[in-house]
Amino acid sequence: MRAGDGAELPLLRVPRYDFEWQIAYELAQSRRLEAGAELRYVLRFDNSASNPANPDPGRDVPWGRQTADEMASLFVTLSVPRGVAPEDVFAARSDD
Repeated sequence: MRAGDGAELPLLRVPRYDFEWQIAYELAQSRRLEAGAELRYVLRFDNSASNPANPDPGRDVPWGRQTADEMASLFVTLSVPRGVAPEDVFAARSDD
């Protein structure tokens, strides 16, 4: 998330993700997004030989549904103030 002055404000940071955590993360307290705020996520994967959970460091890891594939997804739940049309609030954008 970016503040009005352009500074990045992390909503969630999980530096030591564990494969067994196939759950949803919820913020302890709701956060209000200011007009013009952007949400984006960055994922970094350790496909190196030094990662003890990596069965094959030489394998390319594509997105897929198998345990050995990358399955990262992001779902965000947002609330819109009563009386405001969602299309007046959200502008979906993808950099891909």
